[in-house]
Amino acid sequence: MSTTSSKKRAYASSAILYALFVVGAIVLVNLIGTRFFGRVDLTESKIYTLSQPSRDLVKSLPDFLTVKAFISSDLPPEIKTVSRYLRDMVDEYRTSSNGKFRWEAIDPGSDKTLEQEAGRCKVDKIQIQVLRGTKFEMGAYYLGLCFQYGDKIESIPQISRAEGLEFEVSSLIKKLTVKKKKIAFTTGHGESDTNQGFRALKQVLEQEYDTTTVNPSSAEIGADVDALVIGGPKQALDDKAQREIDRFLMTGRGAVILDDGMAVSAPNQQFAQAGMGQIKMVQNNQTGLDKLLDTYGFKVGQDVIADNEAAMPGLVDMGGGRRGLTQLPI
Repeated sequence: MSTTSSKKRAYASSAILYALFVVGAIVLVNLIGTRFFGRVDLTESKIYTLSQPSRDLVKSLPDFLTVKAFISSDLPPEIKTVSRYLRDMVDEYRTSSNGKFRWEAIDPGSDKTLEQEAGRCKVDKIQIQVLRGTKFEMGAYYLGLCFQYGDKIESIPQISRAEGLEFEVSSLIKKLTVKKKKIAFTTGHGESDTNQGFRALKQVLEQEYDTTTVNPSSAEIGADVDALVIGGPKQALDDKAQREIDRFLMTGRGAVILDDGMAVSAPNQQFAQAGMGQIKMVQNNQTGLDKLLDTYGFKVGQDVIADNEAAMPGLVDMGGGRRGLTQLPI
């Protein structure tokens, strides 16, 4: 009887020690977790791990950046996982920085003051249809980010999905904290620029760069210009323009030069009006850039490629005589 009691006491003591060990381990892990942030991304393509460019961006912040995450506490399951991803991602930004990235989570709830603060940050409620019992109801919830850098404010008003969120966050951080580089488009010689020919490109460029125009025949290319675009001139660039472009290139700055060796024109519209097709003429495009480019090892060809299958032969009245012409598909 005494032996059985001793075994029971031994088992009880072991169980108590084991329970204390487990509780102690849990407490220790929680304490470490409050001091050090970390998570394990088990996905094959590491979609939940902050990319190195994003880490480098916040690591080199020149000044303090404050991020306010407006997150409702009663988010429905439809976007609850997005909220969790958002918190982890923003916390990883903070960990990757040198202490200059600060963030806080705010639940406005029914607090009018906090709702006004969200409004000043341009963070709006998301309207979501959620299932309540046996019927669907519309709910309004906060899930957005506000970035404050000095006196500048940017925001992501509503976040409903995790895809592309890191790119959007890093783009806003870069927009706030990194001085934009400037791209200048040359004008005055029939070139395309952001107002003509490249208008669709303008919206994309202005997300990352400042854009401007300059006529190198009458003005200097500013020292604040980081890159130059010569968008296919149709008239010759004079000596002053060529010297100015050469001076710019000699400083080591980059340029995109679109130089057509041949120019295409439609000198007579009467054929098209008569239903005979549009006649195209090609001739050498003397822009003056060939001599400049030759000094850098580039040569612009003066060739034409004709597609015989797309050619449209026909008889055209030219000066009283009828001659056969081929329309080149250019």
